[in-house]
Parts: sequence; C-alpha cells; structure tokens
Amino acid sequence: MRNSQSTHPLLHIFRDVILLDILIFLTIGVIHLLAGWKTIHQYGNGLVWAGVIGVLLLLVSAGWRDGRRQELVALSQLMREHEVFYLLNRDNSGRARFMLVGLIALMISLAIGVILLSV
Repeated sequence: MRNSQSTHPLLHIFRDVILLDILIFLTIGVIHLLAGWKTIHQYGNGLVWAGVIGVLLLLVSAGWRDGRRQELVALSQLMREHEVFYLLNRDNSGRARFMLVGLIALMISLAIGVILLSV
C-alpha cells in the first residue's frame, strides 16, 4: 500500500474537487426531487445558485474580511509560484488548499449549471 505522502499533490486536489462536486450535485439533486422540479433547466438553475452562493461564502470566509486577509495573500502567493501543488500540501497552507479546492469545485458546478441552462 502506498503512503499518501508519496502520491502527487495534484492527485489529492483532483480527488477532493471530484468528491466536493459529487456532493454538490447530489445535494442539488435531492433538493430537485423534494422541490418537485421537473426539468433540466431547473436543475441547472439550482447548480448556478449553489455555485454563486458557494463562491461568495468561500470568498467571504477565506479572507475578504480584515481578520483573515493573510489567507487570501497566502493563496495569491501560492498561485504565483511554480510549485503551487507541492506548497499546497504543507501544514501551514491547509486553508489555502481548502480555498483552491472549493473554488475549483464551485466553479465547475457553476459552469455545468450554465451549460444546463442553455440547453
């Protein structure tokens, strides 16, 4: 069995993004069934709303307030460096990794919602 530290950090981020997207899609699917929505357009609308609300909540909780501005600065610094995926697995960058995974997953769900709205 391989040690989790020996696998590429990109695989961990990819796995986390996929799991978060599956959770978002299932949650919107359950709401879709309970609310009596019948069309793909309504499901896409739910994904768009979930994506927009999720991105706003993520940005507000991740550093747009004065108390946590350093996490947003740390994320932007990590994004500028070439070894971004290795740096995201360090102990002191857990919040930045969470922000990156959450933002990617929410943007994917938002994009899929927009695609479903245009069908």
